[in-house]
Amino acid sequence: MKLEKFKKINKIKKKKRAIRLRFVLAGAETRSEKIINSTCTALLAAMLFISMGGLFISIFSIPVMWYLPLFSGCAAIVGMILTEQYPLKKKFIALAAAAGMMLLLWFVFFKFFRAGFYLIVNNITDLYGISNLRIAPQYEVAVEPHHYAACTALMLTPAGFALGLICGFVVKHSQKVIIALMLAAFSVIMAFLPAGQTGIWSALLFVSVLMIICRSLVCANDSNGSGSIIAAVIAVLMSACAVGAVILLFIPSNVGAELEKKLDNAHYSVESLIHQKRYEGEETYIVMPEGSFKDIAEEFEPTFENVLRINMTKSESLYLRGYVGEVYTDYGWRPLDKAKTGSYKSLFYQLYKNGFYPQTQLAKVASLLDNEITDDSVITVDTSVKGACRGYIYAPYELYQAPADLMPNDVILSTGLYNPGFNGQTKYQYKILPNQSGRSHELGKMLEKQMTAPSDELANYLAMEAKYRSFVYDNYTAISEEDSALLEKYIGKPTEEAYTHMPYDTAKQNILLVLGRQLEYEEDVKVFDGEGSFLEYVVRGLQEGYAPHYATVATLMLRHYGIPARYVEGYVITPDEAESNEDGKIRLADDVAHAWTEYYHDGIGWIPFETTPPYIDIMNGVSAPPMYQQPSDPSGEEEPPEFDRDRHKDDDEDEQQTASVVIRLAILLVIIALMLALWYFRRKKALDARKAACEAEDNNKAVCAMMFYMRELLDYCGIADKVNSAEALVFLIEDKWGAEAAADFGVSTIIFMKAAFSNSAVTDLERDKVGDETKRIFKRVDSLQNKRGRFVAKFIKFLY
Repeated sequence: MKLEKFKKINKIKKKKRAIRLRFVLAGAETRSEKIINSTCTALLAAMLFISMGGLFISIFSIPVMWYLPLFSGCAAIVGMILTEQYPLKKKFIALAAAAGMMLLLWFVFFKFFRAGFYLIVNNITDLYGISNLRIAPQYEVAVEPHHYAACTALMLTPAGFALGLICGFVVKHSQKVIIALMLAAFSVIMAFLPAGQTGIWSALLFVSVLMIICRSLVCANDSNGSGSIIAAVIAVLMSACAVGAVILLFIPSNVGAELEKKLDNAHYSVESLIHQKRYEGEETYIVMPEGSFKDIAEEFEPTFENVLRINMTKSESLYLRGYVGEVYTDYGWRPLDKAKTGSYKSLFYQLYKNGFYPQTQLAKVASLLDNEITDDSVITVDTSVKGACRGYIYAPYELYQAPADLMPNDVILSTGLYNPGFNGQTKYQYKILPNQSGRSHELGKMLEKQMTAPSDELANYLAMEAKYRSFVYDNYTAISEEDSALLEKYIGKPTEEAYTHMPYDTAKQNILLVLGRQLEYEEDVKVFDGEGSFLEYVVRGLQEGYAPHYATVATLMLRHYGIPARYVEGYVITPDEAESNEDGKIRLADDVAHAWTEYYHDGIGWIPFETTPPYIDIMNGVSAPPMYQQPSDPSGEEEPPEFDRDRHKDDDEDEQQTASVVIRLAILLVIIALMLALWYFRRKKALDARKAACEAEDNNKAVCAMMFYMRELLDYCGIADKVNSAEALVFLIEDKWGAEAAADFGVSTIIFMKAAFSNSAVTDLERDKVGDETKRIFKRVDSLQNKRGRFVAKFIKFLY
């Protein structure tokens, strides 16, 4: 009896011990799962925080000591996870303590916080200015440039703390998938923004959002084991990224370049679609391609519908400029990149401040040179847009005055007038002079006579024109080596020196001669399929075309000769049209839609150049008389062979097939050696180019090169030229190195101004003075650097 009772009691004890053990193991499993879940939450929040912070800093190009805001944000995330089980009161106390520390830090370093705030605001307005081509105002930063990164770090530290808390909250409460979806949409949008090096941060943000969505779905269905699943998802995504990186290593360079071109064209196609939706409707009649080679119609078929109604106080024959193509690509003419245009904001601000506008340049110089042009000569023009594209303000080269909303002084206008309003303007008014583009040669001769003793107003104009001319030559003479080599077979060798070109008359005569012999005017042509070079397709393959074909080829020919040129589309008021409407009321139909070339005449401005045969004899004064009697090719070479597209395709396919697996593996093995070689040759090329420029035989060119080198050195040591003025550096040098150093640099500045902006030649003695100052600047800058600074300057910046 006792034995049975003992067995029964022992059985009960074993059962209780098993139950206790099961509860203990269950508790341990729960704690382990909580640790995994908390760790995954912290990792996801950190990824989200790092990607958003990196995206913000990279988009706005903010100089910052990144580890301070990174530590602040990560500390906020960790603190949020650790205090998860705390009561709400304790959480508020911890948050108040952190806020108090931030406020104390703000109070102690208020000057630097304010400077950091101004720097961030300036960078944000810079990006806004680039996106909208605005000349945005800037706050003055009252700290030295070498403190910029520290100031922005102080400013972003509390912001990083707040962002860390927000990211932690989003990840913890991601069952509300709406927040995650909003972040997903934001990350997709940011992936398409071409602003800075944002690709890696956009990708990281997108991956973070995907994992947050996965976590929210897992937690909604099964709260247990979610941490393990998220960890598995992270492993899969990281493996996919690693595989993708390896695949990218094996993609041939030509395939990558072709993919980049196609992506760029797709991006521009989206912009074109938005442009059509905004500015073109059902009653819009577009017969010109707006720069796109694929959109050149197979046949020029106007509807003869009225597109513009123009009322002038006096009828004039004019070119009404609309679309302007600035950059030549395989797909068509494109505008200048906004980032590149925005980099000239200081130049345009200075031009506008001195009353120089490229849109009114021709009328401005004509009124300064010709005393017969008075206020009575001014013509008022009222324009009503009926069937034309509302995306452009159609104005002639003779524009004299425009309202402030069409020509504001805070917008960078590299081509035409500014078009306010979301859907464009349908009615506008401006003032013009009588036709001046046809007398560009006469104006050029008048300018040469008056340059010896110019008036104050003309002298100011010439100073501003010289600055604008630098912008023009930097951006509108670009032509690829392949296109230049092709054109050399037809119109001779290009100009080798920068800022020099063939005489305008000679260049235009050669171009008209070759176009007349090589192309046949035909309004019924094949549509370009987008494969290969459009120039080669027209000149060697098609050998016919109408206005867009002639204008494209002529623009590239002018650039080949070193003459800045652009492709233009718009409408033409012919002399016959002007004479038949003496009352000034002109109705333009889409049959006068036209494409032509404009070139920059030094000192005068942009001038239309007519190359399309039906218009050459009609629009007087804009074409040089061609010398059709010239029998042979200007280059003296035989006629180039005919263009065989299939043969070129076969050649390209053969070249791509030669990239075998063995070669790809070899590339992977020697990639480090190639990178080192590339670095070495790049450094050597940069140093040799600088040395050659500084040792040039022309004293003026050598002085300019030495001054640019000194600016690079000064900029590296924190003396930055923000206003693009050598004189401004004198005061900064005085603050840093004293009056003697400033005086020495001031002498070099005067010599540089003489070399760059005058017709006088720099003497050998003056050149030696600038050379000695360059050596002194180098020694001063080198003495300020530590070992790390010298290494960066020498092997990364290639300063010496």
